[in-house]
Amino acid sequence: MRANETQLNSFMFNILILNASSLGATMYVCDQLDAYTKKSFLYSFTLLFKYSDIMFYFTENLVIGQIITILSFLTVLLNLSKGGYRLRF
Repeated sequence: MRANETQLNSFMFNILILNASSLGATMYVCDQLDAYTKKSFLYSFTLLFKYSDIMFYFTENLVIGQIITILSFLTVLLNLSKGGYRLRF
């Protein structure tokens, strides 16, 4: 790593994405191996989260896909208008 090359907010964003994906993977494994995890707290949390009203809304109305599509178009527009360059300090 070089001095002033990577900003702290990119590290924080990567940590946030890793935490979200690891929680999702853990919940998926708990759901698939329910015979082994039935009496654990994480299994009850997985069921609570899976059958909550907000997850039903997100999956029924395709909210996640719409958000990803909008952010992708916004990223393309910003890159076309501003160009890709590195920040210099």
